[in-house]
Amino acid sequence: MDIGSGKIPCGPICFALQYRDIDGGAPHARGEGGNHADQGVCLQIFGSVDGTERELLRFECFDNHPHYHYDPANTNVRIMLDPTVTGNPLRWAMTQLRRKLPAMLGRAGYEQIALQIDPSQLMPTLDEVETQACE
Repeated sequence: MDIGSGKIPCGPICFALQYRDIDGGAPHARGEGGNHADQGVCLQIFGSVDGTERELLRFECFDNHPHYHYDPANTNVRIMLDPTVTGNPLRWAMTQLRRKLPAMLGRAGYEQIALQIDPSQLMPTLDEVETQACE
């Protein structure tokens, strides 16, 4: 997936934001219908792995089918959110990043990157990410 515009660096990682509008009716190559239509903010976390920029985590803060991905560029483990308990998906994602980003990076297989994050840099950076995501 393309990197969103407006990268926001934070030590060994970088945040990127983009708005996604998915046309659920768009046919695929074999003439089949597409996914369900949806839209919302996409929040990506990138880092350098073996000298190459890689997407480590992705939060799809969609209206209808919000979800997030562990290691979307490789194993791509997708977790659907239950809006009954998570509420606003962007707010939920920001809360998880503030409380559990290193653990989530570890689960995605990037423990060494997680260990390099400076917590004193992370919180102000996440404030900036949230401000930009809400614009």
